[in-house]
Amino acid sequence: MNPAPGSPEDSRPEKVARTAATVAALLALGKVAAALATGSLSIWASALDSFMDTLASGTNAMALRLSRREPTRIYAFGYGKIQSLALLLQGMFITVSALSLGWTAVRHLQEPHELRVLDAGIGVMAVTAAISFLLTRHLRGEAARTSTPLLDADALHYTGDIWANGAAMAGLLLERWTGEPRMDPLFSIGIAAWILKGALGVIGRAVSELLDHGLPEAEIARVAEVVARYAPEVRGFHDLRTRRSGHRRYFDFHVVMRPDLTFVRSHEVTDGIVKDLEALWPGADVTVHSDPEPDARLPYAGQG
Repeated sequence: MNPAPGSPEDSRPEKVARTAATVAALLALGKVAAALATGSLSIWASALDSFMDTLASGTNAMALRLSRREPTRIYAFGYGKIQSLALLLQGMFITVSALSLGWTAVRHLQEPHELRVLDAGIGVMAVTAAISFLLTRHLRGEAARTSTPLLDADALHYTGDIWANGAAMAGLLLERWTGEPRMDPLFSIGIAAWILKGALGVIGRAVSELLDHGLPEAEIARVAEVVARYAPEVRGFHDLRTRRSGHRRYFDFHVVMRPDLTFVRSHEVTDGIVKDLEALWPGADVTVHSDPEPDARLPYAGQG
């Protein structure tokens, strides 16, 4: 459910994003210390992922704050698309980091490096994986509660962090058991591929929002359910257009009214539909046009 603009809940996603950025920064510092101690490329890879998460969450917090600005005469639809732009930039940053990491891992395959103090590295990765798991659960819960795509994207990053930590631990354990120095860069390549996959998904989602992709079919079906409540005065609806800008949904459609309804009653019905949809999605922008059903008894019926 979306928070209504200006409500105390409206700033909640921004606070959650700031908290995530702080946690990601602490995780990154811990991994850097472990990477310096062990010389592990996979831990460096995971640290890079956490630094990207810090940048992403910080960017998200700023975007969420800016997107809550009130609409102006020039930007009449508000600033919600700032969130989509932040998603796009985020995906691009992560793509570059994943490609760079993969290239470095390939070089380490060609020139293996011996690792040190593996136990400490394994312990650090286990702790950071547990923290990332708890943070991911928190972000997914808040994303569902506030209907904020940026928090969902953040959750994806930290899910990737869990897998990155697990892969790094697996590489360290296998290297410890087998003595094979190529295990670490091999697992680093896997981590890079995982990060790249997530980044491309984020970019695709951002592009869809910037191009005003329609809302999911499940939400459109709920619109139909709301309109059906007003039968038989409302015969149906058509020309439904939907889109999303940040956490705000937009609906624009026509309802077909019984031709004998008065203007006042038609207005009351459309107002009821608008309020019902706003109750489903607080803060939604709903525009409903009323059209009379063609009546053969009326002059010029069906024309225009």
